Amino acid sequence: MHKIQSILYWLLSALAGLGIAFVFLWFRGDLHRLNTPSGSGGMSGSFSSAVQRAAPAVVNIYANKLVTSKRLAHITNPAIQRILGVQGIIIPTQRLERSLGSGVLVQENGLILTNQHVIEGADDIQVLLADGHEYAAQIIGVDTDTDLAVLRIPVSSLPYMRLDTSPALEVGDIVLAIGNPFGLSQTVTQGIVSALQRSGSPEAPLAQFIQTDAAINEGNSGGALINIRGELVGINVATLTGVQPIQGISFAIPTSLARQVLDEILRYGHVRRGWLGIEADLNYPALLAQNSTLPNGIRVIRVIKNSPAEKAGIRPGDVLKGIDQQSVDARSNILAYLAARKPGSSVLLEWEHKGQLYKKTVKLEQRPLQETHSGSTGSG
Repeated sequence: MHKIQSILYWLLSALAGLGIAFVFLWFRGDLHRLNTPSGSGGMSGSFSSAVQRAAPAVVNIYANKLVTSKRLAHITNPAIQRILGVQGIIIPTQRLERSLGSGVLVQENGLILTNQHVIEGADDIQVLLADGHEYAAQIIGVDTDTDLAVLRIPVSSLPYMRLDTSPALEVGDIVLAIGNPFGLSQTVTQGIVSALQRSGSPEAPLAQFIQTDAAINEGNSGGALINIRGELVGINVATLTGVQPIQGISFAIPTSLARQVLDEILRYGHVRRGWLGIEADLNYPALLAQNSTLPNGIRVIRVIKNSPAEKAGIRPGDVLKGIDQQSVDARSNILAYLAARKPGSSVLLEWEHKGQLYKKTVKLEQRPLQETHSGSTGSG
């Protein structure tokens, strides 16, 4: 009996010792660190696994453009001046301009997404892969409304990033930008999602941007914005600039929008968008704030000839008040709403003309590809 009591005493002592050790290790943090996966963006502080997964699909883009300019060459010989009747002649000169950018492989057959402004006006586009191989790229299509372009290089079985899923993003999520800033290839910067669905850029009027404080410099445009799992969440596009130095405000095009543009370009050669054919008064919100007697809505300053809006009877000076039974105001992104509808679809419009309300169902047409965006809503 005494022997059994001794054994029980030692067992209880051992268990008590283990319990004390567990509590000590827990509060010291050792067990927390053991449960944190390395390279997952957790407490270890490393995002290496995410970068290793995504970086092989990020490419450097070099867009070369031959620019012709003119210079005046003075004639110093007076006899030649008299014969020609001029004191100089204009000589055309050419120089090669190179712009830097980035891109993301989105299919293993060499399909690349980048920004339209990266390759705009280029006569020759070279793509440098992460493994050091370089290829000439062909432009498949561009979409100026979202500042996206689709390229292809003649090679297959390449690493790529999937576009068929759109990872959920929330403000505060950690993101990484991978690209080619200032020619420094495969550079990674880190930040958080600062805001979602930012709009209003004249360069890409239909994009609803991801705002981030991850550094996106010249050459990063067209590169990848990824989450801590290495999934593509956006295509880097721009940094906010101004008279004052601005830091920590950069933008990316969400993966969901990039996928829509890619699908449309591959299928139709361009992006099909609904079009109403009006331009809005951008100063009307300020007038509304000063004069409460003005009708709420969007004031039309121009109606495109033969557009759906003109056929419906909308005239300059009218105020668009509703679309599909939803009220609109100066903050409404009517351009994006209409562009999301396909040509041939119908919308119910409500507008005011000289104090009288009108309602009519209008069939949208194909948004003209050559139209400019400046100051437009519903056209462009």
